[in-house]
Amino acid sequence: KRGVSGDSGTRVPCELCSVTFSQRCHMLCHVRTVHGAARNFQCPRCTSRFSRRAYLREHIAVVHEKRRDHPCPVCGRKFGWKSEVTSHLKLTHGISPKNTREYPLISS
Repeated sequence: KRGVSGDSGTRVPCELCSVTFSQRCHMLCHVRTVHGAARNFQCPRCTSRFSRRAYLREHIAVVHEKRRDHPCPVCGRKFGWKSEVTSHLKLTHGISPKNTREYPLISS
């Protein structure tokens, strides 16, 4: 997992933050995209800019087209970002996302 030392031993740290990676190429990609990459992909609907076309596509789908592809496995409420499901599970249902396998998705 990112940021956690694995069994294989040596991790490659980002020199700009505390995140570590299993491979140098992953760290370099992180530095480019997080710490100052050229944000060449401009959203045509707002002023947001992104370092990758995939990030722009996701932004447009979630923010402007209101796509909600990430349902809560407990109550079925849908969210645009996976991180919102994680927060919802903790705050609303008081459970860790690791424990969601025991909850069936309730269709609405």
